[in-house]
Formats: sequence, C-alpha cells, structure tokens
Amino acid sequence: MRTTRIILETINALALGIWAGMLVFVGIAAALTFPMMKELDPTLPAYALYEGQHWRIAAGSVMNPLFSAVGTIGMVALFIAAAVFALRIVTWKRGIGWFPIVTRTVLFIGLCFVQCVTHFGLWRQMDQLFRMFSQGAQEGDVYFAEDALAKFNLLHPIATPMMSVLLFLIVAYLIVSLLTSFRIRTNDEADV
Repeated sequence: MRTTRIILETINALALGIWAGMLVFVGIAAALTFPMMKELDPTLPAYALYEGQHWRIAAGSVMNPLFSAVGTIGMVALFIAAAVFALRIVTWKRGIGWFPIVTRTVLFIGLCFVQCVTHFGLWRQMDQLFRMFSQGAQEGDVYFAEDALAKFNLLHPIATPMMSVLLFLIVAYLIVSLLTSFRIRTNDEADV
C-alpha cells in the first residue's frame, strides 16, 4: 500500500510540476514575444487590408496556441490531481489529524475553481476574441477587428493576475500534497 501511495503522489507531483512549468514558460514567452514583435513592427501580407498594428496579430498568432496548450495541460493535470486526491482521501489513515486534510481540500477546491474560471471562461473568451480580431483584420473589416481587439484588451488586465493566482495555487497544492504525503508515509512506516 505504501508503494501505491508513493506512485500516486509522484504522478500527482509530476502532473502539477509540468503544469506549473508550462504556466511559467508561457508567461515568459509572452513577456518576450509581444515587445519583440512590437519592436520589429512586421507587415503581414495576409493582412494587407488591415492598416492597424500587425505586430499584435503576429505575436498573438504565436502565443494563442501556447495559451490553449497550457489550458489543456492544466485540465489534464487537474484531472490527475483530482483522481490522486480522491484515492488519497479513500486511503487516509485515522490519527493523521484534520489539518492536512482540510488544507489540501481547500487548496484543491481553490485550484479547481480558478482553473475552471480561467480555462473555460477567460481564456476561451480571449481566444475567441483574438480569432475575431485576426479574421476581421485579414478581411479588412477594421471596425470588426478593432471592436474585438478592444474587448480583448479589457480582459487582458485580468488574465495576468489570474495566471499568477493559478501558479500560486498549483505550487501551494503541490507543496501541501508532498508534505502530507511525507507525513502519512512517516506514520505508515509503523504499520509496515
């Protein structure tokens, strides 16, 4: 039973670590890509009918798939964390105390909430608005493109802090998971 717990917590830590790493990577990539594209100020032939700033389209075209990927990876990692957490709850030993269980549960609920709001709400809406902006720009429909861009820009100041909160919750949940796992293994060693 102890080996199973170690394997479960290792899978959990790996999934959460990959998710956290992807969030950091995408954040750094965005911080580098957008200023670089703005400085390069490219003109995109496919968007010749659009007189606005092409750098936004170029940078967004690079970053949008990365944001989608981190959202998908996050949902897979969250599913793995939920499965491991459920199995851990079932196998939790008496005498461990309530604090580790409550702490892990509260962090997990917070993580689920923020990931679902971010992935299914904020990022999906921003993805749709970027696609509308890109499509309008490509077709030369300046009003449509600029309207989508304005709506996108209203959501952007929310997105960065949400990514930070998400990263904090992932790391906090990972640490608490590892600490409670270590404590449980230490208590279980008397049972072996």
